[in-house]
Amino acid sequence: MNETGSPRCAVGLDIGSNTFSCAEVVIDPSGAPLVVKDISRAVRLSEDLLPGGRLKQSAVARGLDTLRDLARDFDMARKPFRAVATAALRMTSHPRDFTDPAKEILGADVEIIDGEGEAQLVSRGAVLDLEPSADGAGWIVVDVGGQSTEVCPIGVADSWNPVSMPIGVVGLTERFLDGDPPTVEQISNLEDYVFEQVSKVLPRNPAGRLVGVAGTATTLGMLELGRTKWDRAAVHGLEISRSASLDWQGRMTEIDAQARQERFGITGLRADVFPAGLCMINTLLKYFERDVFTVSANGLRIGAALSILKG
Repeated sequence: MNETGSPRCAVGLDIGSNTFSCAEVVIDPSGAPLVVKDISRAVRLSEDLLPGGRLKQSAVARGLDTLRDLARDFDMARKPFRAVATAALRMTSHPRDFTDPAKEILGADVEIIDGEGEAQLVSRGAVLDLEPSADGAGWIVVDVGGQSTEVCPIGVADSWNPVSMPIGVVGLTERFLDGDPPTVEQISNLEDYVFEQVSKVLPRNPAGRLVGVAGTATTLGMLELGRTKWDRAAVHGLEISRSASLDWQGRMTEIDAQARQERFGITGLRADVFPAGLCMINTLLKYFERDVFTVSANGLRIGAALSILKG
């Protein structure tokens, strides 16, 4: 963590398995945190990575190039920041292949956080600026990532501990979805596997409003809005029904990754794993017995910045 700069602003950097995301948060005159800059870049750091394996050199190179861009764009040499890394660097047997050159670029260490720590930071950022539900039931925050998925209750009755599951869109795509587009059987096998995994660690129908963060949820939000250019304000707080999400899953699994890019503007390193992400969201909606979820444009990077601003 870089300790320099004004305590009234901070940058959070999320070095994810598929996406690197960075945000600057400031404390406004009223004392409330405000996101003033927010950028995400698809990197696929965990490309072809198996537990205990090594990161591909090409994936490391993409990641380091992205770090250089983000460090420059967010002026991290002069601002306090916290850089946290997640499942990809937890999985690899040689995390220093990435963290050593990353430290040279950033001028500070990259923290490799565990799953529970990730879930807590995700939830801390996710609910910023979301209106609480009228019944005060709290939230269940779901972060579907590249190699892991975090689920964290916030302010719910009969609360339970945050959960991190080693399943994510990159790993699931590489394991189950050989076809482009995937077959009905491949989708079914993926959904069965996800349902089996979540049933081992999550309560079946807990109280709380379901909130989805990260690339799958926000991309789905943009599709629902009919937009191809990122609109943070429109996506944040958007409610999406399970029926609409299932409809998009059907449409996305009927076409290949190139068509997802050309017709809907989904980026190249998101387009191929997007069907797996939709399967994850829809399976969780089924498991939690929910008909709707709320999209949050925030997440881990915001939580990391808030941890500096609020201690």
